[in-house]
Amino acid sequence: MPVYEEEFTEFTNKLAMLKRRGSGGKSQARKPWPQAGFQLLSTNAETYRVEVGARPFMDRSYRIVELAPELNGLTGIRISHDAAKAGRYEPVEFEVQEPVWVLIGYFRENRSIWLQPPNPDFAADLTEKDEVEPVLVKAVRVENCPELDVYVKRYMPGRHQLRVHGPGSFLILGMVPQGVKFERDPEADIRF
Repeated sequence: MPVYEEEFTEFTNKLAMLKRRGSGGKSQARKPWPQAGFQLLSTNAETYRVEVGARPFMDRSYRIVELAPELNGLTGIRISHDAAKAGRYEPVEFEVQEPVWVLIGYFRENRSIWLQPPNPDFAADLTEKDEVEPVLVKAVRVENCPELDVYVKRYMPGRHQLRVHGPGSFLILGMVPQGVKFERDPEADIRF
């Protein structure tokens, strides 16, 4: 099916869902995604519980002030904001026993201090593990930072390093089993 037909079908489905909501139809409440187990092997990072009030950076006191329900309660990984924004991010090493999606938060501001999401226009910018569309839009607000979108990277069981494609700060918001189905929210752009 040509791309425009797929886009039109997706648009009409979302429109129908919004009409159902407007006429008293209930949408399902969004629930937290299940946590995938992992072992953090790096000494330059630490885990934290993803929730409102949590500090997602090792070297900043910034706290999460708003959070999409899907992310609540996951185990994230804190990294150094200063090192990442300066291009000195050391890949986080971890081990998983099952196929997982790693949830990465990219800040919605085009400045050099923020890592930019994968660019589908440049093949060299991507790996086979990257998803090029966010799974959650405007999913998190952190004090003194722009909103962020959540993208995913796929990893199979084993030991891995989370590598990124350039300088800039970002968040690691947890890991979920690959069986999780990501449903794009048609109202995501008006979440906050």
